[in-house]
Amino acid sequence: MILNKDDYQAFVASIDLLSLHCPVCGVVGLFILYGHYKRFVIIDDISSGDCKIQIPVQRIQCTQCKSTHALLPTNFVPYTQFTYLFIYYIVTLDE
Repeated sequence: MILNKDDYQAFVASIDLLSLHCPVCGVVGLFILYGHYKRFVIIDDISSGDCKIQIPVQRIQCTQCKSTHALLPTNFVPYTQFTYLFIYYIVTLDE
């Protein structure tokens, strides 16, 4: 689970770029690191007092088709600031 920048950096370091498939052209292992962008993420761990963290999301580029992709952990919801667990918590809050 990603709770801070260090967790995210460890996640990125654990990814083997040579094993990734490009979702656009289907080629395997032809990705390069391609910069990053900053993203705020609202996490489900509110014990720290601040549940909004800023993560430098790593981008990669397929050298075959030149498409770019963001490396997001499975608990991040694409195109939102929320994690899946945070959304689940909000949805089940009234139950």
